[in-house]
Amino acid sequence: MVIPPDDWSGSEEDFRSAFTFRNRVLSGELDPDAAKTRLSAEGRNTGDETVASYLVEQLLPCDPVNLPPNAEEAVWEAATALATERREHAEELVSAAFPSPCEQETPRTVEASEDHVAACHRVESGGGS
Repeated sequence: MVIPPDDWSGSEEDFRSAFTFRNRVLSGELDPDAAKTRLSAEGRNTGDETVASYLVEQLLPCDPVNLPPNAEEAVWEAATALATERREHAEELVSAAFPSPCEQETPRTVEASEDHVAACHRVESGGGS
């Protein structure tokens, strides 16, 4: 589970999808050159826009229109950056657009139950796990 930042205007499920996209970009899960090869083998256009669309289809677990407008824009910008071989820029975009409170602040240890302690923002805020 991942917690959306305070300024996230979409659903928690949409944030998880965007965060999955972020992690897939950061891990280099899909190579734009491999995407171009695949598209070419399928007889499809291999232009930057088509490659970016393909990357979004492969890396984002939801339809981008379900995301808040600024998040949707960040997804498309990152995919375009990947398609134009600007991976570092794509990584910067998704890291800024889809941060995790866990990266910014270490959660304090709290008593989750009588016999269990946890260090998790979800426990701190009373959220589920």
